[in-house]
Amino acid sequence: MPAGGALDERLADELDRAGVSLETSAAALCSDPAIAAGHMAALQCFDQVTQVLGEIAGVLRRRVAGEDPLTAIRLDALRARMGQAHG
Repeated sequence: MPAGGALDERLADELDRAGVSLETSAAALCSDPAIAAGHMAALQCFDQVTQVLGEIAGVLRRRVAGEDPLTAIRLDALRARMGQAHG
């Protein structure tokens, strides 16, 4: 495992946990029709953040595996932002 690999793996796990927490919170809020109707845009942000967290966790795991971390990012906007920082 590369230097920092254990830390990257743990950070990825924490990002996954945060994503699950956001998904659970969003589901609870969406179960109330009044909240869902009045705050749909804000609730969609939960989903977007959850997706970004998952993508970043995947980047960390690909780095640990010695793979190019950016090639498999599925979210175009995130890939573009990370590509600018990468190089």
